[in-house]
Amino acid sequence: MKKVSQVQKLENLHTDCEVNYARLRKLMPSMDEGESRRFLSGSYDEAYLQIDVTGVDRYTRFLQVTGRMGELPWESEQKMAVRLYLDARMAEVVSCGAERVRLLKYAYPNEHMYYPDEKNQINRFLGKWLEHFIRLGRPMDQEQTTKEMLRSVAWRESCK
Repeated sequence: MKKVSQVQKLENLHTDCEVNYARLRKLMPSMDEGESRRFLSGSYDEAYLQIDVTGVDRYTRFLQVTGRMGELPWESEQKMAVRLYLDARMAEVVSCGAERVRLLKYAYPNEHMYYPDEKNQINRFLGKWLEHFIRLGRPMDQEQTTKEMLRSVAWRESCK
């Protein structure tokens, strides 16, 4: 089995972070503090993605990315804290759920049972999530979102 070097893993992480930055800018061109955008996807709007700008510094933005890909019990809501570096044009996941992701490589097995390349996997997951909503999602403002969600829930309830 061929081992992947630490340098290659860092290059892959940087590539994922650069592409995620471009995806986030496509979904949310302006990133002012307090700004929020929501996207829906699926036949019954069962999938959603919400991006909230939680902090603004001169060269960075702090985002909370929340979403769900469906309504099945195992498809729980996901939350990620993402830091955008405007000067480097990179977006890095700094925490996923309640867990902070700090290291590029973890020893395995470890106390938290992280995969050796946990950081890379989480950033790739964010990329796939963003790409899904770029291709198939539609933006909703807060008023429309509430109306659409209520209409969608009422329609599904009437079908039971």
